[in-house]
Amino acid sequence: MAVADREAEWVADAATRQRVWELYRDAPAPLGYDFWSVFPDGPAGESRSLLRLTPYRLRLADVETLSGRKVPSVWR
Repeated sequence: MAVADREAEWVADAATRQRVWELYRDAPAPLGYDFWSVFPDGPAGESRSLLRLTPYRLRLADVETLSGRKVPSVWR
């Protein structure tokens, strides 16, 4: 199991939104997704459609950690 604590911010930069949308559109199945089917105005539209997640802490746990026999690993 992994849990990430992170900060989130909307990406308003049209060039970045365009690049990310194309990455998803061009990715092979099952990773790819066509955002234009949901947001017909595209990445430059008014809708806030791209969220940047920046992790600042990652906690990892395995069966031993979940059972209390081991201390969880934390990355910062």
